[in-house]
Amino acid sequence: MANNPVLRLGSRAPSVRDLQTLLNSAGASPRLTVDWHFGALTDAAVRQFQSRMGLKVDGIAGSQTWATLRGARPTIAPTPAPSTPIKGATKFAAVTRAQAPNVFGAAGNARAEAGRCHLPFAHVLAWNLSETIVQFRCHELIAPAMTWVFAEAAKHYGEAEYRRLRLDRWAGCFNPRRVRGGTSWSIHAYGVAVDTDSERNGLHTPTANSPLAGPEYAPWWSIVEASGGLSFGKKYGRDWMHWSYVQE
Repeated sequence: MANNPVLRLGSRAPSVRDLQTLLNSAGASPRLTVDWHFGALTDAAVRQFQSRMGLKVDGIAGSQTWATLRGARPTIAPTPAPSTPIKGATKFAAVTRAQAPNVFGAAGNARAEAGRCHLPFAHVLAWNLSETIVQFRCHELIAPAMTWVFAEAAKHYGEAEYRRLRLDRWAGCFNPRRVRGGTSWSIHAYGVAVDTDSERNGLHTPTANSPLAGPEYAPWWSIVEASGGLSFGKKYGRDWMHWSYVQE
């Protein structure tokens, strides 16, 4: 691919094809025809990508947009607070992985599924959208904090926006299993981690392709953090669906 020429609406050059290819790989919708022409659809795709990644939204493919498209991890600034200050947050101080068995008990123990996180309205299962839940099993110690997160997020966004952002796509909490490809216990085995919208924010989905890394989800992460929860995606730049009360 060519270097990083500044491209904008109306540009015609071989490097436009490189830009369109990268935008398609980043999930441009609708998918772009790869040609030499920086037209209206390419302009819209650039703006969509810039908005999702927290870049300046100007439709101009400059050095920062090129770098982010090519996989450079953008700087993830501290999550801004929601428009209304969070008051009375129900908080559980996250512990280290080494401390987890002492605080939560052995992986898969009865307490890890004794709690119930109550949801503000019906959520759908990420793997079966025809099935809904109104609560789920979690560790009894963090049930109040998790319940507060979902209630506060619903209050902040409103149900319609909450669903548009697919925060209602529940993808799991308590699961007594080992980590994928390893022998240690998954944090899910303690019932203290939640997965959200796994289809678009999977284990190996990089920040550039994860909607949950976008600016419109900043209030969501601020609420999670106010409860003591931690984002795996913010720390490692992948697996944005996952948040927990263990410092992984």
